[in-house]
Amino acid sequence: MQGELENRDKKLGRHVEEALRGGGMDLLEQHEMWREIDRATENKKRFSLRTMYQLAASVAFVMLGSWLIWYQLDKTQEVQTYIVKENIPGTRTVFDLPDGSTVKLIGKSAIKYREGFSEELRRVELLYGTGYFDVAKDKNRPFIAYSDEVDVKVLGTKFILANRDKHTNTKVLLESGEVLVKNKITEGFKMLKPGQYFEIYKNQIDKVGNLKEEELSWTRDVLVLENADAKTLVKQIEDWYGVRVTTVGMPKKKIVMSGSLKSLTLRETLDGLGFKYDIKDNGDVTLVWE
Repeated sequence: MQGELENRDKKLGRHVEEALRGGGMDLLEQHEMWREIDRATENKKRFSLRTMYQLAASVAFVMLGSWLIWYQLDKTQEVQTYIVKENIPGTRTVFDLPDGSTVKLIGKSAIKYREGFSEELRRVELLYGTGYFDVAKDKNRPFIAYSDEVDVKVLGTKFILANRDKHTNTKVLLESGEVLVKNKITEGFKMLKPGQYFEIYKNQIDKVGNLKEEELSWTRDVLVLENADAKTLVKQIEDWYGVRVTTVGMPKKKIVMSGSLKSLTLRETLDGLGFKYDIKDNGDVTLVWE
């Protein structure tokens, strides 16, 4: 194409020179020469216009492509809006999720999820702490609760996901329904039935066992004690409220407690147990044995 244009321009130049000089041509020959010049000039104009249209179309295509890319990026940014729910130490709070499911968090716990969920999947991340999930049934959108160590996939059920500290065990406790648990460290899978738990020990070993009633009692705001000694009691308070408990002194007599205690707050529970205590600003507790 470029060579044809150059030859055409050279030929046109020669015609112009001969026409201007006359070159001994008669009037008919000069007339034909000028017609040739006009035809060549007109062809060049049409070619130039065609080239301009092609260039304009290319620019428009690039601009449209750029706009579509920007639109998709902007749309992606919109759907990636996330919500974080946190709970303060010493309390239990219920949060509603976009699909009608609920999560009850104990103190020092937090979850993160995409606003509105997606059309294909419902995903909730347990950032830290312990959450009790009551999942609304939706056969078209599986529900996945996950942490650094596990994925828990369900359709509709009630279960607990606990990850109090990245250096301690991660645990899944199933109250009703069925869940498929994936160990993200070993890539192994386990199916749980109601009344079972799944636990990852020291970030490697996992096991399945039968859970105890007191492990679910906090979800109903009831503290269940069964022959609990001082050490067990301290652990249950920590697990129940998401606080750290330190002790001062030693009990004068062996502590063994059984029974249940209905309570909503950490202070009410400690008062009901009859202990002397101090609650710090960060929610942690000091028990004073007498």
